Amino acid sequence: MRVGVWNVRGMNEGIKQHEVVSFFKQNKLDIMGFNESRIKHGNFRSVSRRRFSAFQILHNYSDHSNGRLWAIWRRGDIQVQLLSSGSQWLHLHVVEDACSFLVTFVCGLNDVAGEMVLWDFLKTVSTQLPWVVLGDFNCVRSASERISSAPLLLML
Repeated sequence: MRVGVWNVRGMNEGIKQHEVVSFFKQNKLDIMGFNESRIKHGNFRSVSRRRFSAFQILHNYSDHSNGRLWAIWRRGDIQVQLLSSGSQWLHLHVVEDACSFLVTFVCGLNDVAGEMVLWDFLKTVSTQLPWVVLGDFNCVRSASERISSAPLLLML
């Protein structure tokens, strides 16, 4: 089972949508999460039909107006069940033949209060299944890890 994640930082242009599909195919992924698509909910249907018609898609538009997270997988290849979604996560159960695991795709908010909500959710997940957490927590362990000049948010 191959799982990928990409912080696309905008996917409104056709070329970026093509890159995402190409990345999925080239890396022979079974499921992929991406965050910061920046595709408005009103445009989701047309974009998904035009570029992602071969895929099933889950998103978190119901939890965040910008739909910060998408998960895509090929129709019929695997079974995916949404267990929980929030403004910063999609928590999924993935099954392929005898392989079953949980995946949580994350796109953390840029504030301490938001980060606490994310960590509180992650601490509630108790599982006997393998579990992988992938994404962008939007925080760093030390100032040397950052490039931006925006205010620093250190990992808790």
